[in-house]
Amino acid sequence: MNITYTLQEILEESEKKGYFSIDEYPRLKLSQQEMLELNTLLKKQNIHFGNPDIPKTITSKEAIEIINSLRRGIPSQVGTDYYSVGQEKLIKQVKADLLETQEGKSIVRFLNADIGEGKTHALYRLREFAFQHDYAVSIVTLSQNSCPLYDFMSVYHEIMWGLRTSDQRTKPALSNIIDRWVKDIRNKNRYEISEIVKNHLPPTICSIMAAYVDTTNLLRPNETKRQQILKFLGGDKMLKRDIRALGIETFIDSDNALHILSEMAIAIRYIGFKGICIFFDEAESIHSFASSYNKDRAYNNLLQIIRQSQEFPHCYFLYATTPSFIESFETDWFQRISSRPLLTLERLRRPQRQEIGKKIVDIYATAFDWKAPPDVVEAIEVVAKSREDVSIGNFVRAIIAIFDELRVQDE
Repeated sequence: MNITYTLQEILEESEKKGYFSIDEYPRLKLSQQEMLELNTLLKKQNIHFGNPDIPKTITSKEAIEIINSLRRGIPSQVGTDYYSVGQEKLIKQVKADLLETQEGKSIVRFLNADIGEGKTHALYRLREFAFQHDYAVSIVTLSQNSCPLYDFMSVYHEIMWGLRTSDQRTKPALSNIIDRWVKDIRNKNRYEISEIVKNHLPPTICSIMAAYVDTTNLLRPNETKRQQILKFLGGDKMLKRDIRALGIETFIDSDNALHILSEMAIAIRYIGFKGICIFFDEAESIHSFASSYNKDRAYNNLLQIIRQSQEFPHCYFLYATTPSFIESFETDWFQRISSRPLLTLERLRRPQRQEIGKKIVDIYATAFDWKAPPDVVEAIEVVAKSREDVSIGNFVRAIIAIFDELRVQDE
């Protein structure tokens, strides 16, 4: 499927990112005259042509948040690029996958990694990568107590309220996404609106958006109704009569939740997003569930995601699990449910661990206004050598403990 952009649309997207890169528009066809015109517009707005390698700086607040998270053994949700090393093969594959979803496909992938080897950190790093490619992203932690895979409506609820965007990383972005959609649609002319609504917008999401637009009417705004529509779209439990009162005839359940998500992915492309990424972080493997009934339901829901995703566009699912999940199946069974090769995390060896340590000492110094002693690099190398076989999570905690001790000695 070819995707066309107007010069104005390209300019608006480039203003948000601060640059224009032709690599991010793989099917873009511009004449020489159009390219010259685009270049002139970019220069007028002082927008860089090409994806610049801009050196990143970290604030003291960000540095403190990163160190405090790592000290507890929890990957930081922000600033992952500041201390990430390796995984080039994984990132290259995900980039190729995202280009496919831009063109209209939906993809389901499995990421295999041992506990403590950076699985959750990798998901946050990939989230930043997806943000750079204009995706809305939701990371969902699956566990029996808070969000079990066998309860699909619970999973859908976490997906929708877990959505984040590059400009709204720390709080739910659902309301912001819908508000942006309404604003952008209102800025189009009547013909463009009619074309989108009648010929491109899926019917269910069309009725939801129409009801939402009505609540934001400048003459008769209805904030209560607006919040109720967001709760409905987010999968909150509501009575059917209350849903009908909103002017919506569709009810979201486990049978159509994925379809609603796919319609959402189509709708948000009209405000500059390329699609939706959903990353599942498996806190405990399905086969460890106590109830065989819940285990079967969880497997069936996973199969439902894989099968239904073949029927709708612009969604990327990544299920991060452990070797025990893969080993619990016969090889041919797993190959039947997943047509794409398994993704794996590269095990970080001594040189890479040393590099991580050097990056973290810089973050630590920024966080606490601390001057690292000259022998701190040697200390990192000793830990990297002696703890090459421990998990990367434990290695990071060990070097931060060393930094804490050295800082106390300096006080």
